[in-house]
Amino acid sequence: LARPVGEHHHGLYEVYRGFVQLIEGTLRKFLDEEAMTQDAFVELCRRVQQTTQESAATNLINALLSATDYQHFVEFMLDFLDEAEHPEDNEEDGKAAFAPPLRQSPQDSG
Repeated sequence: LARPVGEHHHGLYEVYRGFVQLIEGTLRKFLDEEAMTQDAFVELCRRVQQTTQESAATNLINALLSATDYQHFVEFMLDFLDEAEHPEDNEEDGKAAFAPPLRQSPQDSG
């Protein structure tokens, strides 16, 4: 992953739209089963985010909420890139939101 320089990279908005589709598709079944609207779910996430101190829950909620606002998504991705670039900083304080995915070289996959 490369960090965008200056103005937002043109492809970043396309990545955001794909992320929104993924989140909405994943949540649709859950929301239907719970008879909950997407707006009600987002509001619930925001309330939990404001009241919880548990980092794992906060990190998950931040990921979900990043699908509701482009600027939130950009900040979330920049945090993710920072964790990927400086994993030692996150291991020391135990605040790593998500471990960056392990990438395999083409030789490893065959």
